[in-house]
Amino acid sequence: MSNKQKKVLLSGSPPSPSSLQALVDKQTKLQGSKAGPFDVCFVVGPLFPASSALPQTHFPIPTYAFHLGIPPADLPPLPPSSEPVKLAKNLYYLSPSCDLTTIEGLVVAYLKPNAPLKEITDLKKETVKGGYIGCDFAFTPPAQDSPKIIPSAVLSKLEASGLDPQTHGSIDSSEFVTALRPRYHCVVSDLFFQSNLYKNVLSSSDPLTTVHHGSRLVGLCSVGGEGKELKWIHAVGIKTVTEMTKEELLKGVNSAVPNPYVSVEPSKAFDASKAAALQQMDVEQYRWAGRGVNNNAGQKRAREEEEVKESDVLFFNGRNKDLRKVLTEDRILERFKTWNITSVSLPNDKDFGFLEFQSVKDASKCLKETMGGAEIGGTFIGLRYGKSSSKKGNKNLTEKDCPDSEVLFYTLDRSVTNVDAASETVRLFAEKLLEDAINGDGASDERITSESEPALKVNKKHVTGKGFGFLKFASHAAAAMAVAGATGSTDGGLFSENSVKGSLFWSNSAFEEKEDDITGLNFQRVHYPADSRTDCWFCLASDSCEKHLIVDVGECAYVARAKGGVNGGHCIIVPVEHTGGGGIVGNARDEVEVYVKKLREHFAKSGQDIVVFERNIGTKGGYHPHVQCIPVKKGTKVDTTFNGAVRRLGIRIKEIQNGGVGVKTIVDGSDYFYFECQVGSEAKRYVYVREADDRGGRVPIQFGREVCCVAMGCPDKAHWKSCVETPEEERTVTNKFRGEFSEEGGKKP
Repeated sequence: MSNKQKKVLLSGSPPSPSSLQALVDKQTKLQGSKAGPFDVCFVVGPLFPASSALPQTHFPIPTYAFHLGIPPADLPPLPPSSEPVKLAKNLYYLSPSCDLTTIEGLVVAYLKPNAPLKEITDLKKETVKGGYIGCDFAFTPPAQDSPKIIPSAVLSKLEASGLDPQTHGSIDSSEFVTALRPRYHCVVSDLFFQSNLYKNVLSSSDPLTTVHHGSRLVGLCSVGGEGKELKWIHAVGIKTVTEMTKEELLKGVNSAVPNPYVSVEPSKAFDASKAAALQQMDVEQYRWAGRGVNNNAGQKRAREEEEVKESDVLFFNGRNKDLRKVLTEDRILERFKTWNITSVSLPNDKDFGFLEFQSVKDASKCLKETMGGAEIGGTFIGLRYGKSSSKKGNKNLTEKDCPDSEVLFYTLDRSVTNVDAASETVRLFAEKLLEDAINGDGASDERITSESEPALKVNKKHVTGKGFGFLKFASHAAAAMAVAGATGSTDGGLFSENSVKGSLFWSNSAFEEKEDDITGLNFQRVHYPADSRTDCWFCLASDSCEKHLIVDVGECAYVARAKGGVNGGHCIIVPVEHTGGGGIVGNARDEVEVYVKKLREHFAKSGQDIVVFERNIGTKGGYHPHVQCIPVKKGTKVDTTFNGAVRRLGIRIKEIQNGGVGVKTIVDGSDYFYFECQVGSEAKRYVYVREADDRGGRVPIQFGREVCCVAMGCPDKAHWKSCVETPEEERTVTNKFRGEFSEEGGKKP
């Protein structure tokens, strides 16, 4: 999603069937105005009045409602899930629940009318987990027994507008918005208003220690009203909270008014909504039962905390809501360096982690001074004592301790900022040491590398964000040669390579390969003999070109099934003319794009997306540029696999945000790697441009194919030679594919 602002319309509730058309007309007018076009419209309050029917008109903007009002008689049965239900073109309803979801790229929360206590409590639990920043919009539809719902604690500031606290106040709404911290809280009102920006706090017990973004309360009238006081549609320009920097989020907060829901006096800190609840009749008091008000819930928790022994380790939670991925080892070490932190443990695929300090005294001081929580890059983590470290006293292993081991353990110096890229540097460093050793004085013209000699290959086991990992060698002798070359001793020690510093020692740990890892990242590749062919595989003029694989030939490019394809639909698009490198240019590039579009449409008919990639990085012996297209089942998480591989390899790949920009415009004659995959209805496009001083991770030759194979669950197909068919099989599959493709507009060769 782009970082640009979303243009949002907020609409009041339609009071009659004809007012639905008024809403459509208003949207149409605004779309064509200077203020438009708009991305989405949210309806605040009931969508349908009495005696209404499903609208037959088309809404020009995606429009979402959270409360049906009186459901039309022709409304089909609604599913119990909170997925949007399409009622008309561009009109959607989210079935009643208390939920926190993403709509059109915006984080949205909504409160179900007369919501059960459990639903409110469950949603509030999401907001106290670490990583929760806040939401863009929150909607509190009117309850059945009260025509208008506005947070009770705000009413005193709005009474001058003629609002009655007795009929408009809602304790649930106050509690809901306090926890969610929306940037805009939208309600139904008799009069239009937009409050001043007010401050948010994390909780009533700690109102001054943490600064968050500001919020506004917006009240909208029923559709059809005229004049500023009865305004029923309101435009907002907003960048989603998940993509804003901390500076952007906090803009204007210093001059914001105090939070209307929570007292900001340290000696009298309390929830305004909770205080109001205690003054209500008995039917309201049950809502606070079990929440620490007039019961022993707080005492029970205190007893549990007293039983936890002090230690030099603190446990923290909140990683599950780390939307921006800011909870890295480096940032955590920096945040807690005041209290002499020594290490951070971030278990893979867990919501928690551990902080180890030099002493129990340091850990206790940290817990006391942070009051059990800390903010890191906008993500809040909770702290408490954990189990004391069991690692103390461990010694570095020597070669004598590991006589049969093929594994080395590396740690990176804390001065390293990009630990993922640095880990790949360590792996490449080890491979280079072995290659240099076997090539001797370099007298031979043909340098032996890890690509051609499996005995020189080094695999790595490394968890993203961690400052340590393991290197796996083909033999103990290779490991000994590498550690001696790096540290000056076969027992290990300190090393330094390209500004990356660390230590390298022996390990007895088992080195298990994982299916979802790829080249250079634990991906165990099968090595095949080098190809004996010396001419170009893709030139049509070549006598050895396997023309029986050709599917369609155009003026400047042709389509062929890939030799040893991942599946029957794996295709390559090749320019007819061999330019000798530099990428695909001119009319050939235009025709390649046409073929990509045709292939995408072809495979979409069978429920498949295509992954498109192009590697234009010169290799030994010349290179005929081409584009590869691999069909995958819709919903295959190719994007997740790709981004994970990029992070682990340390490759500087950027996402192309502008869908109208072509690859050639971006690369401008440089070597590059291009990758495109589908995420839902959106195409994600990435490009790596090789720079002269690029010392980061390299793009392996089979990288695009390996990513697809891992995402599809068939990593054993990563090398084309493992998928070679007999000539007869190739002809049979190609003829069938050629016939289907030709019927859809292709040209037979």
